[in-house]
Amino acid sequence: MKGLKVSCVLLAVVLLTNIFLVMYVRTTVEELLELVDTAYENILYGKDYSGEYVTDICLRLEDSLTVMRIVINHGEIDEIESCLKRISGAVSAKSDDAVVYLNELRFHIDNLYEREMLSIGNIF
Repeated sequence: MKGLKVSCVLLAVVLLTNIFLVMYVRTTVEELLELVDTAYENILYGKDYSGEYVTDICLRLEDSLTVMRIVINHGEIDEIESCLKRISGAVSAKSDDAVVYLNELRFHIDNLYEREMLSIGNIF
């Protein structure tokens, strides 16, 4: 009986931790997507290649990486960092490829939350 109580408490702790981590990932993803959308609009419509938008995305990502590296697959984070490097190169070259790389970055960031949600599809 004591083992059952301990198991239930541990299960509750794991579920609560998962809920808080998923909430953190969701808020971080929403903030990053907002920054990506702003950069996308400024580069596509305003032809603003100043690079400050990419710097904002990098800074926000660096702020959240300490927790994200615990929760998220390292391959996903490496893909995001790789996209950011390609975006930085395209922005500094004032290339229209920055828009393509921003779309790719948006896909990878949006995919983070979908993969971390506790759902039947992610379990099986």
